Amino acid sequence: MDNLIKALTLKENEIKSIFDDFSEISIRSAYGSGKKPEEPDVVAMMTLKSVPYIASNIKQLLISSKIGITISSIFCHQNPIVEFSVGNTAKRCELGDLLIVHVHRDKKNIFYRNALLLQVKRIADKKTFHKVTSKESIQLKLYKEWPIFHYFKIGCPDLRKSKVTRNVNLKDRHPGAQYLIFNSRPLISRYYKSYCPLTSLYSSSLMSIVPANEVLPHSSSFALSNEMFKFLCGFSGRSYMNKGGTGWSQVIRDLLRCSQSIFNRRNIGVINQPRRSFFLSEFDMSKSEEILQEEIIRRFNIAINGENMEPPNDREMSDEDPENNGGISVILINTSELE
Repeated sequence: MDNLIKALTLKENEIKSIFDDFSEISIRSAYGSGKKPEEPDVVAMMTLKSVPYIASNIKQLLISSKIGITISSIFCHQNPIVEFSVGNTAKRCELGDLLIVHVHRDKKNIFYRNALLLQVKRIADKKTFHKVTSKESIQLKLYKEWPIFHYFKIGCPDLRKSKVTRNVNLKDRHPGAQYLIFNSRPLISRYYKSYCPLTSLYSSSLMSIVPANEVLPHSSSFALSNEMFKFLCGFSGRSYMNKGGTGWSQVIRDLLRCSQSIFNRRNIGVINQPRRSFFLSEFDMSKSEEILQEEIIRRFNIAINGENMEPPNDREMSDEDPENNGGISVILINTSELE
């Protein structure tokens, strides 16, 4: 990772500016209908509209340092739901809205894997912070305490039907699972500043990534661009293992596998949803859809398994109701040290 960190640091300001543009493109695109965007609208624009921009621009910055980068993304309409106990009562909440994964391969063919799970939250007009409501407290409990949970709704039948449990270690908030905040007020400019009396900070960020807490500030101190730069360097997010491991590593592999599986079923027509709800950077988009599908599956296999294994066969679904097919939207970033 040392060579990657050095290359990123040399272009720190430019990379942060690209991610500021990424935020602006996402929000402007989500406002395209003239209505205030909901959380799924912004996630869709992040994965489908804005990813091509960062893929092409960061590539140009890193090529002189002999670092290659490719970015793939999948937008899923339904999110995975987990269930856990609070006292004697079963509670359910979304596991997250967006998963960002970074896989780096160095010259020795050693892989480094990092993940950032995000719950996207739209806050009220002109607000510079959000106080978590009682309705949102279950989601906050998950991200702050990580109780043992099982999947109530997820795209892999084997995980859902057998109620496979997951136990994430570090029973506290961590940088691998955070909130992504955006403001619902009409977009003026990312340079527009507003003052937050709660944090005594000025906000000049269109999107913020903040740790799980009862109060979620929206300020330039937590700008998405800053967090994504740290994430690419391995200073934020949380690492995961492609084989073995428990807890966090299992959860990330579950999410990648299920989103990949839903993408695969959707593109063969099992689920009647838009066929091109994905993006591949650095790939000839004139190729057939089957070849594109194979490439995105290959990249996901590298993130999950570390090798080009065949994906599990999850097509034998007896309950094809999309409500049971929760898969998380994914942005998958692959970097490598070139010869």
